[in-house]
Amino acid sequence: MSILAKRVAGSAGSFTSVVTMAVAMAVGLLAVGLTMAVYNENQSRAAKLREVTVQADILAGSVSAALAFDDLKLAQEYVEALGVNPDVEVAGVYDLTGKLLAGYIRTGATPPASDSARQPPLEPNHIAVSRPVTQGMTALGSVYLRSGQEPFARRAARYGGIGLLVVMAALVVIVLGASNASLADAHRKLKTEMTEREGAEEALRISRELEAAAQIEIATQRSRAAVRQSEQQLEFALNAGRLGSWSIDLGSWAVTASEFFLANLGITSDHPPPADIKALQNYIHPDDHDLHRQAVERAGKDGGELEIECRTVSPQGQVRWILMRGRAVKDEDGVVRRMAGISLDTTARVQDQTERRAMEEQLRQVQKLEAIGQLTGGVAHDFNNLLGVIIGNLDMLLDTLKGDPDRLELTQGALSAALRGAELTKRLLAVARQQPLETLVIDLNERLPGMVTMLQRTLGESIHISTSLGENLWLARADPARVEDTLLNLSINARDAMPNGGSLVIETANVTLDEGFAAARSEVTPGDYVMLSVTDTGVGMPPEVIERATEPFYTTKPPGKGTGLGLSMIYGFAKQSGGHLSIYSEVGTGTTMRLYLPKAAAQAAAILSPPDAIELGHGGETILVVDDNRELRMVAVRRLRSLGYSCQEADNGPNALALLESGQSFDLLFTDIGLPDGLTGYELADLAVAHQPSLKVLFTTGYAKVNRHGWDNGTYRVLRKPYRSDELAESIRGVLDSTAQA
Repeated sequence: MSILAKRVAGSAGSFTSVVTMAVAMAVGLLAVGLTMAVYNENQSRAAKLREVTVQADILAGSVSAALAFDDLKLAQEYVEALGVNPDVEVAGVYDLTGKLLAGYIRTGATPPASDSARQPPLEPNHIAVSRPVTQGMTALGSVYLRSGQEPFARRAARYGGIGLLVVMAALVVIVLGASNASLADAHRKLKTEMTEREGAEEALRISRELEAAAQIEIATQRSRAAVRQSEQQLEFALNAGRLGSWSIDLGSWAVTASEFFLANLGITSDHPPPADIKALQNYIHPDDHDLHRQAVERAGKDGGELEIECRTVSPQGQVRWILMRGRAVKDEDGVVRRMAGISLDTTARVQDQTERRAMEEQLRQVQKLEAIGQLTGGVAHDFNNLLGVIIGNLDMLLDTLKGDPDRLELTQGALSAALRGAELTKRLLAVARQQPLETLVIDLNERLPGMVTMLQRTLGESIHISTSLGENLWLARADPARVEDTLLNLSINARDAMPNGGSLVIETANVTLDEGFAAARSEVTPGDYVMLSVTDTGVGMPPEVIERATEPFYTTKPPGKGTGLGLSMIYGFAKQSGGHLSIYSEVGTGTTMRLYLPKAAAQAAAILSPPDAIELGHGGETILVVDDNRELRMVAVRRLRSLGYSCQEADNGPNALALLESGQSFDLLFTDIGLPDGLTGYELADLAVAHQPSLKVLFTTGYAKVNRHGWDNGTYRVLRKPYRSDELAESIRGVLDSTAQA
């Protein structure tokens, strides 16, 4: 009985020991569980921080191109793309001054600050990262990313509940196992302590190894998931920005390319992608091969960054522009093994820049010609006054030398030279678009046959002239004499370009210049025009000559063979008429010059009739001569007095008005249009006619642009400087004998 009691007591003691050990193990497991929970929390937060940092770096790399090109819309698309990640609450892109340029806010989240330096404080269980945005060594701004995380208390409660269940289950298993072991197999309690210790240590070792393996597997799975998510986000961002990605292995020169990179090259699914750098070079424009190759080799050798903008040629032959940016990638040993980067189709931007430069160049050319025109116009006006004095005095001198042949011959030579100078000033006025135009409605098809007959005699038998007259040709609005001068100049230039003879084709046609044509030429107004073209089979002109062909005094002819004013005069006439001049030429083939004249609204062409003959006899009327040029005024007064007229003179408008208001009566006011001291010739005429209604008026000017002011009834006359004595006498007599008020 005592032996049984001892065994029972021993069994009870053993059971108590087992229970105590079970409780101790439960406590130990609970402590281990808490330790693992804390460790897991730290690891989870560190992994979350790395994840947010990677996302911020991706965002910074994505928006660098957008900030570089100031494309805020593209930057906003990149930021909003982060919304696919449910943990991202706030994202923002800032410039170098801290100003918010683009942002994303999840519903209910605290918005980012408008200033990157004053972000709101972080709430518990939140992680925020700010990363710089750079392009090469240039800082462009920064990005800010804030992400949420499940509260630690909630995770700890979940982990604690699971641990408690595990402990309770372990206690039940241990207690039951200990109870069964103590009641069913008491002899196992007699095993040596060494065996139990060795078994416990082995079990603990295995348990630790299993726990470590489980932790490694969990970390591996999380890392893979984070990498997959980052890759998906990067691909989404690249696709949203239509950016291609590429990689080059610097050992094998193998090329890996994304679909958008292939699209940038114009490669479709019908063509294989480039497998290596040599195949990639086949899609680079031949003129950019060396530039692309040297850039890749330099970046690979130096381990630096690659940035190149070059042209590509698609399999279909389409030329596009592409911007490639990348950098060298080093391995663990610091050796550059490959290069990787992105690509962007910049064709539209390059075309815009090219068109803008072309428009700016056209504007500069127009402004240059305008400035030259203003200069030549001013010079021509001054020469007109000087030549007017010379021609007037020589005319009067001729009248006194009829009995002296030698001096008469010398004077006639001087007068001839002065008249050639007057013709030169007319050319200068044509260059300045200030030549006097008698604009009429004309039919080029009716005028052309007679003009061609004259041209054939002028150009000689070695030039074969043919015409192509447009059907139902519109009427044009232009000065007939200037049109004939233009055709003569163009034909002579064509003859000079065909020293061994050739063909000359003169053509007329109806042409409508649309908005597209005018948009490419800033000086052209869209509308309907009558075209007159002259085409030769001569030597042609290179582009650099075409560019300067309409500049005054520019010529490719030998010295003494040309003044360089021909095409500049035609260009000035075209612009003054509201038209356009275009030049097309190919070296060795020939040249086509096209003159576009405005379509006339009238339905019938004007018929030119010679003016009525005017008797240049002497007169006895009284004339008031007004001109600020003393020498020219003196010549006019002397000539008029020699013709029997009584003259009074004034150098400006106020002095002329004083003579009118003094009570003197005048039959005609002969006044310059451009007068100093506050009154123009038009204003003087208004006041003079108001004071004396019967007064006739004759204007004179050295300028071509005549503002008719109130004198717009078509009956007034203007005598152009420089004028001959007979022209002065004819104009004076014509106005005095007219019945209308001039």
